[in-house]
Amino acid sequence: STPGQDTLENVHIEATAKNTGGGSDTGFGLVCDRQVTDQFYYFVVTSKGDYAIAKTAVAQEDLFLTNDDTLGTSEDIPVNAPSYRLGADCASDGTLTLYVNGKKIDSVQDTTYTKGDVGMFTWTSHDTKAEVHFDDLVVTSLKK
Repeated sequence: STPGQDTLENVHIEATAKNTGGGSDTGFGLVCDRQVTDQFYYFVVTSKGDYAIAKTAVAQEDLFLTNDDTLGTSEDIPVNAPSYRLGADCASDGTLTLYVNGKKIDSVQDTTYTKGDVGMFTWTSHDTKAEVHFDDLVVTSLKK
């Protein structure tokens, strides 16, 4: 889901996510610097405490920029919480930072994309249902 603003840059994004119908493996999170359907960064967490900061590119496998290209686990992401306040910085210098409930989880550098649309997403395996509700989306400018 995206609001359709293709020129946002140097932003902080926040939204509250509630995993209301998916398993603990259901991923949900935020998107930034979306160029086209398959070109953007995303910040994903699961209800079991996993996370990644990743990059998509047309006709390529997604690349997790954190944890040696795998999902990592953080003690700062509560397991099976009723909701998660997700945050993401997408800085114009290529710094990408993930926050959960106000705590910094991880940060990486990548300058492939520097502006584009923002959004929210949910993923799950093919044989599992998912239902995640997002609320209170806020996009603000990062100070340069």
